[in-house]
Amino acid sequence: MATTKNREIFRAVNISNSTTEAEFRSVLLNRLNDGEKEAFELYLHLAPDCINPATQTAIFEFEPRTPNPRTMEPHALEPGASEPGLSELPLFLQTKETFLLHRDRVVAIDADFLGLTQLYPVEPSEIKIDIVALPVPNAHPYRTWANHVVPNMENVAQMWLRDFLCKDDNLKYCRTMIFGYRTKYRPKTELPIEDAANYFLEEINKC
Repeated sequence: MATTKNREIFRAVNISNSTTEAEFRSVLLNRLNDGEKEAFELYLHLAPDCINPATQTAIFEFEPRTPNPRTMEPHALEPGASEPGLSELPLFLQTKETFLLHRDRVVAIDADFLGLTQLYPVEPSEIKIDIVALPVPNAHPYRTWANHVVPNMENVAQMWLRDFLCKDDNLKYCRTMIFGYRTKYRPKTELPIEDAANYFLEEINKC
């Protein structure tokens, strides 16, 4: 289930490489009921899976068609208004675990972005260097790098690692990834920061 900090950004993994963006868009839209199809706009892009070359990953969000307080300037909020809650998510994303069956593959959907996630496609033969962005403890691996104050023309928060590096002449040939781990750091946490570091090294070695 999405958390307060990450209500709308989701990741779908284990998508067949032969699946097009338009095809997977239709798969997600078909999970909406008639009312939700009128209420939400879907923004989606695909990128290669940096660990399993036979699959790709989708990063997507359902943005309400009505103005969202998250992307408004602070003065535009009504006094005492709160940020939108889970009711602004399609019903199929309001469960703890979401799976889809597509092209004989089980596609898992999550909002935590654990492990490595590549942000945009780069031809393997053209990759010059890897960039991996790590969030600080208690931060989300994707939202950390998104600009909520200055949305793009589609009124969606810009993710600068994805939206700008791929356009830079010197950086567009980098394989840019984010790394997610259990960031709720407490003295007696179930996953100490040392374990998160080991998890990171294990994921890097798989690439």
